[in-house]
Amino acid sequence: MNQRQCENIINSNFKAVEDSFMYFLHEKSVFKENKYVELCNAIEKSDNKALLQKIIHTYRYIIKNITHHFNKDDLFEIKNFDSDIVEKLDELDYSLDVYIKKIWLNS
Repeated sequence: MNQRQCENIINSNFKAVEDSFMYFLHEKSVFKENKYVELCNAIEKSDNKALLQKIIHTYRYIIKNITHHFNKDDLFEIKNFDSDIVEKLDELDYSLDVYIKKIWLNS
């Protein structure tokens, strides 16, 4: 995956463009595993500092949706979310850590 592809994936998720992970999560209430992995890989491989705000926004939105899914008083439900939550969050956290270290160390 090159930097242009990373940028396109991150921007598509930030805007919840059709066929992105965020589109499926927000519009369809579906946790699309392959799109999630694609997003994590794009974050991890990106070295574009200008994407930081979009990445953080996307990260926070994913966390909020997962929180709403597990809140018994909330009507939001991710229809196919039955996997290990800790493992899923670890993937995203790892990708974000790699990205942040990369942009800070290359300053």
